[in-house]
Amino acid sequence: MKKLHVLFVVPPLISIEELTSDNPRHQCATNSSVPIGILSIAAYVGKHVDVHFSVLDLNIELSDRIESGGKIDWNSWLISCLQNVGQDKKFDLVGISAIFNSNAAYLSSIAESAKNLWPGVLVVTGGGVPTNIGSYVFDLAPSIDAIAVGEGEISFLDLIQAKDKLIYLEQAPGWTTRKRLQADEIPVMKLIDDLDEIPFLRYDLIEFGRYQKSNRYHGEKKKEEITASIMTSRGCPYRCNFCSSHTVHGRRVRYHSPSRILEDIRRLKETYGVSIILIEDDLFLSRKQNALQILDGLAREGLVIEFPNGLTIKHLSDEMIEAMKKAGLKMATLAVESGS
Repeated sequence: MKKLHVLFVVPPLISIEELTSDNPRHQCATNSSVPIGILSIAAYVGKHVDVHFSVLDLNIELSDRIESGGKIDWNSWLISCLQNVGQDKKFDLVGISAIFNSNAAYLSSIAESAKNLWPGVLVVTGGGVPTNIGSYVFDLAPSIDAIAVGEGEISFLDLIQAKDKLIYLEQAPGWTTRKRLQADEIPVMKLIDDLDEIPFLRYDLIEFGRYQKSNRYHGEKKKEEITASIMTSRGCPYRCNFCSSHTVHGRRVRYHSPSRILEDIRRLKETYGVSIILIEDDLFLSRKQNALQILDGLAREGLVIEFPNGLTIKHLSDEMIEAMKKAGLKMATLAVESGS
């Protein structure tokens, strides 16, 4: 099978109105958190198939661009960024991550520019936005060929291995298209049961140091400290009316083993000098013994930890709080559902 060239694009988090304002410097609070979702997909796919992956995180590029000052011409700047990452490559597949609502306004221009630069390229998108409002995304971005529904690891691998990818997208679970949505077909997610099947994330695809200017850490960060985000579980059984996490990860909670999590954290510490761990789970405390084993291991690593997504009060106990303190928790963020 021909070795495919795949490009993942992460759109800006700030609104396109802010980005194209006369002076975006003071308005720009670009979050430069490592895009662990696409790095996970690349790791899982690469475990099974030899694929050449590239990543273009426009939040990182935008942060540098804003520092130089002046009004940004979005379309010409976007094309320049795509050309720089492409250089001598001709991509076969472009995947656009769209986790937050603000990402949606960029989908059309990214997809159209990719089609113009690399004729014949297949353009897909995934994440919380296209999973939940697929018809809107297809109307908004005519150049998008398909949407990955829910998590992307298995769906992307199956797509890469498909002989006729356009026919596959019209039939396979884990994907939806305009035609399938117009036929009122309800998309079916494909989720990984054992998260340990996902290898260590492909941090080699990004410039790790560029993600330290701004990220989701809320504490006071020294210049020499390095942060990294991890997820130890996926899924949430609860039905909070403000949350759409279950539409991507499902309601059944699935876990990495504590030993695997601690192994990854040590690797981040040794390879990238990470000293602050951001645990991004929706429900880290849902399996008490897992949480305690991870926290016990973290206590021996001398790191700082934080839970940017918040902790739910119903799962906290004196034992858990003491374990978190020993593991390096300096500040606790309580999730909004903890209130009355």
